[in-house]
Amino acid sequence: MELAGRNSRERFLQLLDHYSAQLQRVQREPFPILEATFAWLYANAALIDEVTTLVHADYDLRNVLFDRSEEH
Repeated sequence: MELAGRNSRERFLQLLDHYSAQLQRVQREPFPILEATFAWLYANAALIDEVTTLVHADYDLRNVLFDRSEEH
């Protein structure tokens, strides 16, 4: 999949659309947690900028980095 967006937010939304479409294609029954996750990601896409990054796979609190240099 080629990402043609001009900035991180546009590329993020392209990926989100892609994965949302894949879920809808294979989903056989309601999956409220994933549906809520996609809804939250779409609603908060404006927070994505050239510094903020969403990383997938290997989710674990041991794999989280915190930056305390700025208040968010």
